[in-house]
Amino acid sequence: MSAGHNLVGVSPAAASQWATLQAALEDQPSTPCRAHRDPDLWWSWASSEEASALCWSCPVLAECGAFAAADGVRWGTWAGRWRGAEDAA
Repeated sequence: MSAGHNLVGVSPAAASQWATLQAALEDQPSTPCRAHRDPDLWWSWASSEEASALCWSCPVLAECGAFAAADGVRWGTWAGRWRGAEDAA
């Protein structure tokens, strides 16, 4: 999704960070979360440690973290950090 798409679910306060993240992702098409064989890896507490380890080499780590903080993201692995409660997985 590019910054020009409808930002459903993105808080107005985080819109500029979302646009910055999307621009950075367009410049770096093979980030770990896009290139990994299991896209669900980032959405489960059970796999959050593996996902976090992959994040640390990501070229858009700072932009990802800035967006997650600005938006108050409450679930998933963002910028190498799990956000959310432990799930039952």
